[in-house]
Amino acid sequence: MIRRKPSPKRKRAPVKKTARRGPAKPAAVGDILQNMIDNTLLGRQLEQARIWENWGAIVGPQMAAHGRPHSVKDKTLRIEVDSMVWMHRYAYKKFAILRKINQMAQAELVSEVFFMLGDGETFEE
Repeated sequence: MIRRKPSPKRKRAPVKKTARRGPAKPAAVGDILQNMIDNTLLGRQLEQARIWENWGAIVGPQMAAHGRPHSVKDKTLRIEVDSMVWMHRYAYKKFAILRKINQMAQAELVSEVFFMLGDGETFEE
C-alpha cells in the first residue's frame, strides 16, 4: 500500500464586496406609479380617462344624457352630441366644461373642444 502525503490546504481568495448601485432603499410602488403618470403617455391617457368617469359631474345629468366625450387628441376634446339643439347648448357651456375638466386634473388637460353630431341616440347610462 502506497501512502500519499496530504495535500496542503488551499486558501480561498477573499470575497470582494461590490459597491451597491442605485438608491439605498427600494422605491415605493406609489412613487413609481406617480412617476409613470407624470412622465408617460400611459399616465396622460389615465388622466384623460377621468373625463369619461366624471362626465356626469362635469356637465350635469341632463347634458350627459345628450352628449358624451368621444376622444382627446392634442389637448382637443371631441364631444359627440345627439342633435343640433344639444350641440348649441354644449357650445354655450364650452368654457365652463373646459374649466371643470382642467380643475379636476389640476393641469391643462384640455384646451379646446370640438363638437360632433352623433347618430341621434341618447347617451343615458
